[in-house]
Amino acid sequence: MPIQPEDLHRREDDEREERPENPEREGEFDGRTFVLIRDTGGDDGSAPLPPGVPFWISPDIVVTPPGGSPGGPAQAGAVNDLRVSITNRGGITAYNAQLEVFLADPSTAFTPATADVLASTYVTLPGYDVTNVSLPWSPTASQAGHRCLLARVSSVLTGDAVANPLVFDVPGDRHVAQRNIAVVAMAEVQETGFHFLVTNPLGDRAAFFLRAGAPRLSRRLQELARGSLCGLAQFGRAPVGVELTANVQAPAERVRFDLPLGTRRFDRRLGQGERLDDGREIVVAPDEVVHCSLAFSPPQEARAGDVHLVEVVQNDTDGRAVGGLWVALVA
Repeated sequence: MPIQPEDLHRREDDEREERPENPEREGEFDGRTFVLIRDTGGDDGSAPLPPGVPFWISPDIVVTPPGGSPGGPAQAGAVNDLRVSITNRGGITAYNAQLEVFLADPSTAFTPATADVLASTYVTLPGYDVTNVSLPWSPTASQAGHRCLLARVSSVLTGDAVANPLVFDVPGDRHVAQRNIAVVAMAEVQETGFHFLVTNPLGDRAAFFLRAGAPRLSRRLQELARGSLCGLAQFGRAPVGVELTANVQAPAERVRFDLPLGTRRFDRRLGQGERLDDGREIVVAPDEVVHCSLAFSPPQEARAGDVHLVEVVQNDTDGRAVGGLWVALVA
């Protein structure tokens, strides 16, 4: 259910962080605002992001279930803490900046047609500071579990706003960030698979390629992954087998894809269960979706508690990543 504005609590003095130091750019934004929601741990607002950077695991969007640890799945019928951290690297305050948070089914990318507004409110962002906005979120049964979250911020009064509100240009707009990471038990998805959507975030009909496999983890990405997994990740020593398929029919009932009215379900006849990881392209219009799933084969020497990360990347025909998600499998 949507979060009401009166339910929003800003935690200022006790949760405000110091602005990350960046001597090379010190003073560059003294006379203006420069607001952003980070896509990665080292994001300083430069856009577009360099190629190959997984921009779909923002460290600035975190859900903490009641009694749980940050990064856990939302719990239905209870008050979860949904925190969005907003950085203002400029030297002046951004008054009445609009923060919007969207909720979607597991997807490689978001579009306004396949994401629901979870919250919309106004906050004040002091200069040279990081402001944590805490949203008490009580999801319904259909909203809980492994959901994808997107946040965007606009300071209209200072001309520091989202470039195009009709699309979610995460890698190209510092005002927009998303978090697509699901933590699931290996046994839970071995037989049924992990179901997700492929959407078109570009605004025009386009062709895409999908690939799935183990992500390449730099030291910074390892730290981010551990933080997303409550800091207790014991990564598996052998890779997990992955098969990516397209489903013409809707997935199992346990995963609900409730799309807004007017949204068409994509039904390109690739064939039920036809594999997509052989270089076959998918043509998707902005208001269409493709139902896909991942099947997993655990390694023979899996240890109890091992975590295996699987990354799905959605590329355009020029090889640029336009979306993606991570699935963390816990043995």
